[in-house]
Amino acid sequence: MTKFKREINKKCRNYQILIGLLLLMLLLVRFYNINGVAKGESFMSDLLMGVTSGLILVIVVYVYLLKKGIRNDDNLKKLYIHMSDERTNLIKTKSGIPLNLFNAYMVFLAAYVMEGVSHYISYSLIAVSMFLVVEALLLKFYYMKRL
Repeated sequence: MTKFKREINKKCRNYQILIGLLLLMLLLVRFYNINGVAKGESFMSDLLMGVTSGLILVIVVYVYLLKKGIRNDDNLKKLYIHMSDERTNLIKTKSGIPLNLFNAYMVFLAAYVMEGVSHYISYSLIAVSMFLVVEALLLKFYYMKRL
């Protein structure tokens, strides 16, 4: 269990670094205007700030739950059972949850960058990003019923 506890602490540290990077990006979007990207206060910059803030909130809650799980041995055992469940891991693998969500966020960042080029491209990329998220969730529900 000490090895698993170290893995959870390492995972929490990595998530905290990710939170710091997302906060830095949030501040850059808010206070630094890059020429040719988004023009001043625009719909895309506000949307990007909202999505990034939501992502930060989700990661903070997840880190809190992980930290809460390693406080005592009973919670640690429940967390170990949950994290090492083969069915859950198979569902995540088949539906591509982590990779699809990462790709959706990267496409969303591309939409922010492309707003300076064309609004049509930007809105198309937002639609693709939403499709990736919906696809991952639909696949997850499908495999939860099927497996």
